[in-house]
Parts: sequence; C-alpha cells; structure tokens
Amino acid sequence: MSELAHISILYVDDDPAVRDLTADMLEREDGRLAVATASSASDGLSHIATADIECFVSDYDMLGRTGIEFLHAVREEYPELPFIIFTGQGSEAVASDAFASGATDYLQKGLGSEQYATLASKITDAVEEYRTAQTRQRRAQAMSTAEEGIAIVNEDGYYTEVNGAYADLYGSTQDALTGEHWTVTLPETEVAQMREEILPQLHERGQWTGEVVGQRVNGERYAKGLSLALLDDGGRICVARDNSKRQKRERAIEELHATARGLIGGETPDEVATVAVDALQDALELPVAGLHLYEEGDGLVPVAWTGKTEEIIGEPPTLGTDEGIIGSVFESGEVRVDDDVSTVPKRYNPDTDIRSQIVLPLAEHGVIIIASDQVAEFDDTDIELARTVATHVTAALDRINRERALTEERRFVRQALDALDDLFYVIDRNGTVRRWNTQVSEVTGYTDAEIEGMNATAFFTQEGRSEVAEAGEKIRQTGEAVIEADLLTKDDQRIPYEFTGSQLTDTDGEVARFIGIGRDISQRKLREEMVADLHDATQDLITAPDPQSVADRAIQTAQRVLEQPINGVWLYDADDDALQPAGMTNQAASLVGKQPVYTDGGSLSWQAFEAGELKIYDDLQAEPQRLNAETTIRSEVIVPLGEYGVMNFGSTSPDAFSQLDVSVIQILGRTVEAALDRAKREEQLRSQRAELERHNERLEKFAGVVSHDLRNPLHVAEGQVKLAQTECDSEHLESALDAHERMRALIEDLLTVAQEGQQVQETEPVALAELANGCWERVDTENATLDCDTALELDADPGRLKQLLENLFGNAVEHAGPAVTVQVGALAAEDGFYVADDGPGIPADEREDIFDTGYSTAQSGTGFGLNIVQEVANAHGWEITVSAAESGGARFDVTGVDIR
Repeated sequence: MSELAHISILYVDDDPAVRDLTADMLEREDGRLAVATASSASDGLSHIATADIECFVSDYDMLGRTGIEFLHAVREEYPELPFIIFTGQGSEAVASDAFASGATDYLQKGLGSEQYATLASKITDAVEEYRTAQTRQRRAQAMSTAEEGIAIVNEDGYYTEVNGAYADLYGSTQDALTGEHWTVTLPETEVAQMREEILPQLHERGQWTGEVVGQRVNGERYAKGLSLALLDDGGRICVARDNSKRQKRERAIEELHATARGLIGGETPDEVATVAVDALQDALELPVAGLHLYEEGDGLVPVAWTGKTEEIIGEPPTLGTDEGIIGSVFESGEVRVDDDVSTVPKRYNPDTDIRSQIVLPLAEHGVIIIASDQVAEFDDTDIELARTVATHVTAALDRINRERALTEERRFVRQALDALDDLFYVIDRNGTVRRWNTQVSEVTGYTDAEIEGMNATAFFTQEGRSEVAEAGEKIRQTGEAVIEADLLTKDDQRIPYEFTGSQLTDTDGEVARFIGIGRDISQRKLREEMVADLHDATQDLITAPDPQSVADRAIQTAQRVLEQPINGVWLYDADDDALQPAGMTNQAASLVGKQPVYTDGGSLSWQAFEAGELKIYDDLQAEPQRLNAETTIRSEVIVPLGEYGVMNFGSTSPDAFSQLDVSVIQILGRTVEAALDRAKREEQLRSQRAELERHNERLEKFAGVVSHDLRNPLHVAEGQVKLAQTECDSEHLESALDAHERMRALIEDLLTVAQEGQQVQETEPVALAELANGCWERVDTENATLDCDTALELDADPGRLKQLLENLFGNAVEHAGPAVTVQVGALAAEDGFYVADDGPGIPADEREDIFDTGYSTAQSGTGFGLNIVQEVANAHGWEITVSAAESGGARFDVTGVDIR
C-alpha cells in the first residue's frame, strides 16, 4: 500500500459512548486518521457542508434516518467518496442492502480492539483506491482537453492511454492506437534512432525533448515535436506535436523578409500591390488573392490579383465602401475571416463560388482579399501570415503617402519661408550657405547665384565676424545661440539684426548643419534709444510739483525726445466737467489756433477720455465727429491720462504714426499719468500739512490760555480762601477749596486734551510690554494686578502712548476697584492691542458716550480721562472701541496700529 497523507473521516453513530470510543481507537490505530463525529444522519449532513471529508463511516440502526438512508443522501452529492457501514446489527440482508445502495464496504461491530484495526485498514484501502481513481480521472480529463498529443507507454513499449490529439497526429483513433507498440508511429529509421540514441538518454536523464520524423497510418511523414518523461513504473509519458505547420510558417516568414524589401522599394501604390499579391500566391501558397485600393469618389478599386482569382470570379469588380463584407471591413478596420461565405447574408455576390475568405484592412488605403472555393480552408497560420503581409503593405503605403506629403510639404515650406519677413538660412559645418529664402537675397542685394557657395562670414563686418564665430562655437556646445550684429549688404550698408541659430544633427547625433533666423531690429534699436532718452526725461517729468508743470514738461518731452512737434495736453476740470487746455507746442498752435475746450459733446478727445482707451486716426477727414471740420491735421493719436485728461499728437500727413511711434507715445502717456497722480498727491499732502500746522497752532494757543490765563486766577483764589480760613472757621470755605481743587484737575485734563489732540509727527519702535509695565508703576494701582506678557512691538510716539495706557489703567482702578486685574495683549488680527479688566464693565447703552468730554461716573472724575485716550489714538491715526471682556469687565481695542 502506498504512503497516504492525512485522511479526514466523518463517523456517525447515535450512541455517544460507542461514537467517542470508535473515534479514539481509529486515531490510535493509525495516526493519519483524523476523525470527526456526528450523532445523527442530519447532523452528519450538516457537518459535510462545512468540512472536507474523504471517508464516511456510519452505524446502521440510528434514530431518525438509518445508515442506509444517510448513505443515499450522501451519494446524491458525493457519488465517489468512500462510505463504510459499521454496524452492530450485522446480517446478510443488511450487508446486501448496503452494497446495493452504493456502500464502499461493510463491517460488523464485534468485541475487542481487533475490529478497529480492521476498520482502519478498510478506511485506508478505500481512500487510497479513491485517490488513485481521482488521479486517473484528472489525468484523463487533462489529456482529453490538452491541445497537444499525450500518450502513456508502459515499460514494454505499448500504449496504455492515448488522447484524441495524439491519435489525430497518427491519423488514427484512441481505441485503435491503444494497445499498439510505439514503433507503429515512426518510420524504421526513426525507430532505430529512438532505440539507440533517444531512449538511452531518457533513462539516463529522466526526460528528453527534440524533433523526430513521425509517420501516419497512411504512410505520410511529418515533423514531429516530441517530449518524453520517465514514470515510476518504468513506463513513459509522451507529448507530441505536429511541427509541419511551424516549418511551413518559418519558410513563409523567411520569404516574407524578401517581400518586405520589395514593398519598401515600391515607389507607387500599384507596385506595392503587385509585390504583395505575388507574395501571397508564392510565399504563402494562397493562390486566390487580390488587393483593392481606395480612391476618392470611386471606392475600392482592384489594382492587383492572381490568375487563380480571375479563373474563379473573373476580373474583380470595383466595390463601394458601403457594399458587402469587403466594404464593412474597410469601414471598421477589423480583420474578418469567414469559413463559408455562402452563409453570410451581406455577401456582395449571392451566387459566388467563393467559400472561405480572409479580408484584411489596409487602414485608409484599401483591403487585401484572400479566398478559396473550399469551406474552412484557412487555419490560424494562414491568418497570421496574411496579417503580416497586410501590416507590411500598410507600412509601405503609409511611406509612399508620407513621401508624397513631404514633397508637397517641402514646396509649401519653401513658399512659407519665402513669405517670411525674416531671413532664413542653413549653413554647413564649414560655414558655407546651403539654403536660404528670398529675403536673404532681397535684403543683402546678392543674387542667388552669388550667395551659392558664399561663406556666412561674408555677410558681416570685420568686427562682427568674431562674434559670429563665437556664436557658432556656442551652438556646437549647447545647441543654440542668439547674437546681435550688423548685417553687411552688398553695397556696404549696415542693418542691425538679431540672429538665432541652432544645430541640425544626423542619425548618429553628430552636428551636420546649422539653421538660423535673422530678424531686422532696426526699429527695435530705434525704440530702445528713444525709450532710453524718454527715461532720462522722465526724471524731470515725475518731479513736476503741480499738474500744470507736468503738462508743460510733457509737451516739451514729446517734442524733444519723441520728435512729435505737434502735440498738446488737456486737463480735466471737475467743476466745469470739461477738458481744459493746459498747453501745446508752437507748431500745434500755428495749425490749430486757440486750444479748444472739450466737453461731453461727442468730440474725439472726449470719447478717448471717457472710454480710457488710446485712439489712433489714420485720416481725420474720414471721421465725422472731429471737432474742426476744416482742420489741416490728418493723422492723430489721442492718449488718455487716466482721470486727469488727454494728450494729443498730430500730423498733417495721413497714416503718419508707425507702430514704434504709438508704442513710445503710450509709454509717455503712462509716465505723464503717473506724474499727474504724484502731483495730485503732493498737492493733497501740502494742503494736509498746512491744515495740520493751523490745527496745532490753534491747540498751542489754547494750551497757552489754559496754562496761564486760567491757572493764575485760580492760584489767587485758592490763596485768598486759605487766608480767609485763618480769620474765620466756616464750612463754606472748605467747600470753596474743594471746588478750586476740582477746577485745577479740570484745567490739567483740559491742557492734556489740547496737547494730545495734536497730530503725531514722528514715531519710533515701542515694546508694548516694557512701556505698559513702566506705566503701571507710575499709576496709583493700590492692590491691582497687571497681566502683560506680549512680544508686540509697534510704531508710536512713546510719550503719548504712555499717556493713553496710564489713563486706561487709572480708569480701571477707579471704576473696578483697588483689587482689579488688568490685562494687556496683542489682537488676534495682528493690527493692534487691547486693555481689559475684570471689573463690572460698561453698560452697552453707555459705551458710545464714554469718550465724550466731561463724561464720568465717578464722583471726583473730570470726564476727560477717556477723552484723552481717544485723542491720543486719533493723533496716531488709530481707532479705539470698547466692548465687554471675557471676564465681564471693560475691554478697549486699539486697531489700525503699525505692527513691526
């Protein structure tokens, strides 16, 4: 008995004691046995669905279903698996019933342990036989489905198993070949080689692969690919294949290589078609073949076909792209193979003698048709080789089309290059000009015959030739170079040009030639010079102190730098809603006379101003909306100056302004607009400074009055009251002194308001935490606490910011009590800081009034403390607001601060 691997068993018995004992004894008897148990047939069936069982063992007499009934249920799903009836009620009737129902074996329970050895032996024998049968079944199934021929030869040399493919190779059947000696499948010469060379190698190595000559029943010989492998029982397995088609295919492919060379050399589609059809007939042995090419308006036109084709169908017809099988293949671009054309409803000719057919598309070029009057004539090799031919033909026709297109393209390229305004040229590695467009001869003055063979350096001045040589070296190293140099014409005229060159490489990657473009940059050079002069003039223009000065300098710049002698400026007057004249050149005045005022009446200048768009008029006589119908000015450019006005440029000639003129005029216009914008800001700043100075002067005078004219009388009054106290004791005198003290506090706060109301002139970096801690020490804060942990640094007047903080600290202590906590920190928006306390806060309906002069809720307050805070903020250009802190107290946010 061969070695068995692990065996999974299901034992069904309704007696738990017997069930457990039997399972234990079987596993003890043979360690390969793994026994699962079930208490009933139903339980056993449930177990089967979740476990991989190789053998069933069942009692006969059980509650519910009997062992035989369980056997019937198992056989419905698993007809091959071993099933052993193991019962204590043994009888010939039970045994007969068991075997009749499909039991593998039967064993009656007995006394002692020997029964378990017997049962274990029956189980292993049954499973071994089952596994062997399964292996044979799988091998037979594999052999029957294999495409290659497979056979088993025993140690005596006779076929014991043969699949259909192997029998087909021999030209026989499986039944006829089974039992025959292997020598019947080989010629005598091959039999000798097999015995003397191949079999000894097989026994030495265990396997052999190669090619021999096979012989069919009818005596036909063929190339037989053979693989042999030894089996354990001394026999061997043979795998055979017919290599005849492969050899035919290899020969055909070799001939197709020669065909491909012929296709590549074809100069016309007709030549390619002829080579292709000859190859199909001679190399591929497909005698009925033809090729149709697509022609616009005609359809698929036959251009080449074999003689056999004409014998079967006559001269092939021209086909429409929407007709029959051929047309559908051309339209879809997909190969079509029909084993029997007569069964195809859409065939072109219902009465055709053609049966088998291969139609291969040639992209947009046409189709190849291969046919036969026999059904199912073409195998996979024929189709594959035909595809190869079609691929080569398509490539050849693509090449012909590309060459035709390239020839046409070269003609178009030449026309395009000749139409260029730029110079185009190709020079070789020695610097000789090889190709050029007509612009080269037109610009340089040399004829084409003179340019032929000229060295490129001849077109440059002596000093320019060194730059050209350096550029050539740079192209060799980097692939590209750009230089500016003067082109020297035949009559020694110099023209500024920009040359862009790059290299052309050959198939080996070596530099073969240089290609370049030359662009006339005379206008650009002139523009650059004009822009440079304009830049110098701009420095004077941009520093003009007022709009009129800007207008005067703009007129002079246009005349001197841009060489535009006829120009003028109009500035917008908002009060009059009109463009008022600001000046013009003398030549413009002599042509126009008095400079007109432009209003919203449809004049060309007002239209340009209102639209904010530059206007160019090549001939004013064609413009019905011109203001002066009799003007001698023919061309005009009107440049809007933003919100400030317009600047006009004129000429007595039509079409007088070039693109260069317009370009630099636009640059001047933008500069004049910027200068006017700056002058406007300067005027506004001067006005603001004057107003600030007047404001500060008023505050200074007010502070003087407060400081001197109010303090002195108050001082005298206080002294008189104190003298009166020495002479009499009256409570009215004490009240008078209190009133004087309050007046002094009011005067001090009023003086502070006057001083803090002055605008801040200069600021410096201030560390908020450092300044706040210093202020806290100078304020009578009793038991109050300051929480200030911030790295905020801002631009401020430190003295006046100190006044703001001290007033806010004092306000917190006065209104929130001596134990208040005050917090100073940076705002999350990073545009300021806040001061907050944890006191009772300020009612929402009073927050708009707290900064008003005289507002106070404290009995001794003057009402100027928070007003001073607001004045300090305003003087810096800040904004201060009040809200409720998170603790419920008051919070003051200062925003608009310049943070560092």
